Amino acid sequence: MQLFIDGSFAGVPPGSSRQSILETIKFLLAGDGHLAFKEWERTPTPIHWLGYLSDRWITGDRISYMNGEEIRTQLRHTFGPGSIRAEARVPPWRNNISLLVRP
Repeated sequence: MQLFIDGSFAGVPPGSSRQSILETIKFLLAGDGHLAFKEWERTPTPIHWLGYLSDRWITGDRISYMNGEEIRTQLRHTFGPGSIRAEARVPPWRNNISLLVRP
């Protein structure tokens, strides 16, 4: 089974909630399944801060962005070393990071 998350964990509280979601995904994946994971990476750029202001102050969401290494570390922790098979940036902003994961 393939599973696509057009997720943004930004709206999910850091820590155990994120980990719990990833553990559930791992459980649901078939032995040959892949996870396509898309996230907004925290960077010190104007577009990041505009997005943050929009998410936090206009929608009122309590958001928490991760940087690229935090994203990779959490995925490796859950799915194992070597589980990240590919990584790409998704236009129009370099902050859009997509990773192909296979446990």
